[in-house]
Amino acid sequence: MIRHLVKEGENNLRLDKWVSVLLSDISRSFISKNVKDFVLVDGKNVKPSYRLKQGQKVEINSRGIKKKYAEYLEMEDLESKIFPQKSSLNIVCEDTNYIVLIKPPGLVVHPGIGHRENTLANYVKNYLMEKGEYDIELSRAGIVHRLDKPVSGLIVFAKNRKFQKYLSEQFEKHEVLKIYYAQYHVLGGQKIFNNFERVDAVYDVIEKYKKDLDLNLEKWLEVSGTMKRDPSNRKRMLFQRNMDNERLRYAQSYLLPLSEKRMCVLIKTGRMHQIRGTLRSLGVVLKGDKLYGYKGEETQEIGLSSVVLGFTDMDGEKKVFNILNSING
Repeated sequence: MIRHLVKEGENNLRLDKWVSVLLSDISRSFISKNVKDFVLVDGKNVKPSYRLKQGQKVEINSRGIKKKYAEYLEMEDLESKIFPQKSSLNIVCEDTNYIVLIKPPGLVVHPGIGHRENTLANYVKNYLMEKGEYDIELSRAGIVHRLDKPVSGLIVFAKNRKFQKYLSEQFEKHEVLKIYYAQYHVLGGQKIFNNFERVDAVYDVIEKYKKDLDLNLEKWLEVSGTMKRDPSNRKRMLFQRNMDNERLRYAQSYLLPLSEKRMCVLIKTGRMHQIRGTLRSLGVVLKGDKLYGYKGEETQEIGLSSVVLGFTDMDGEKKVFNILNSING
C-alpha cells in the first residue's frame, strides 16, 4: 500500500497521470480504466480525471493493481497468439464480413490464463485459415462479444478487422439486439412475478428492431443497477438495483417472464454475469447454475441461451438471427 500526502507541486495534477508516473511500469491507459478500484483520495473513489489538491491523502493499492496488470498482460498475450485448432462449428450464417454460429454449453469462447486451447476462437481461426479467409489484422481471432462458458447460443465473429471495429462500436453503443432464453428456479419458494406474458412479445421486439422503430418494452420488466465483484465469492458478480456509484459498472436488463420456470431476457448492456447476477438479486437462480445458488445436480451448462442476435451490416441492413423456436418448450 502506498500512502501519499499531495504536495504543493502536485496540486491540480490529473489523478491517473500522477499515478502513472508513480507506477511507471504500468500503462497509463490501464491505470485510467482501473484507478477507481485501487486508488482512494481522502478515503473516497474518484474519477481518473480528478484533479488533486494540496494536502489530500492518496492511498494506492499498489500490490492489487500490479497483480491485475500482470493478469491483463498475460491475457493479452494469450489472445494475441491464438493458434488454430480443427473442430466442427455449428454455423447459422456466413458472409464476407462475419460468421454467426451457435456456441455449445461448456465451451470457452477465448483463451485465458491456464486455458489456451480448445476454445471457440481456436476453432474459428482454423476454419477461416483453411478457407484462406483469415485476416491477420483481426484482433483475438475476430471476437466481438462473449458468452460465459456454461451459456449456449448465438454468437458472431468478424472475418476482417474493418467489420470487427464496425460491429464492436455497435456493441459499445448498445445498438445490438441481444435476447436470452432462461430456465430458472425461485429460491426459497417465494413468489417473484405476478404476471406472465406470451412469447409473442419477443417477436414484436424483433420486428420493431428490423424496422428501426422504438422497441416498446412496456411488457418487459426493467431491472437496472450496478455490478461489482461479490466480496463473499470473487467468481461471482453482485448486482445492486438502482445504485448510483461511478465506481461500479451500470447494467440494464429487461425480463419477460413466460411461466414460473421460463423467461426471456433482453440486455442493453453486456456486463460479466449480468443476467446471472441480476436474477440472483431477485431471488432467482438459473437451472444448473451452482455458482449462483442452484441446489440441483452440477452440469457443464446452465439454463441460459442466447436466442436472438441482431446487428447492422456494412450496407446498413438490420440482420436478426433467431433460434428461440428451436428451444422454447
